[in-house]
Amino acid sequence: MHVEVDAAIEIARAAAGFEWSWTVADLEPFCRALGWQMSRRGEKSAILITGLAIDRAEAVVFLDGSRIREILVWVSDIADSVDAAVGSAVVGGFEAIQSRLVEEFGLPPRMTFDEEPSSGWDLPRVVLIMSATLRSLCVSLINPESQRARDEPVDAPGTWGAKIS
Repeated sequence: MHVEVDAAIEIARAAAGFEWSWTVADLEPFCRALGWQMSRRGEKSAILITGLAIDRAEAVVFLDGSRIREILVWVSDIADSVDAAVGSAVVGGFEAIQSRLVEEFGLPPRMTFDEEPSSGWDLPRVVLIMSATLRSLCVSLINPESQRARDEPVDAPGTWGAKIS
């Protein structure tokens, strides 16, 4: 399983420095900044081709009309099955990316420690979430307005967007 550690950091830096309006008008200049290409756009999503050296070199943009809610970027291969080697690669990749993001942005105020861990940073223009599944690693670039809506109190404790105080 290949993990694009340097690319994950480059994506995070680009997102942190980008002048987001969080509309679809941002997609072309953001793609240009990273050397990506727009593949297709529908009513609720768009696909961006990242060119990373992984088996699913794309990002999914989740839309609400012309507003961008989130951009989910795969930064590792997606394993066909889960075994010890995949688990080790996911954990090692997560730790490598997270340590570099901590160097770049400080300790993450958002963290989950369950079967699929995540770390998140509330930056001035973007909420950055690094997450692991059992089979892959992703970086999510989230519209701060969308994140605020996710953070609204709910009855269930330990929800995904819960912020650590």
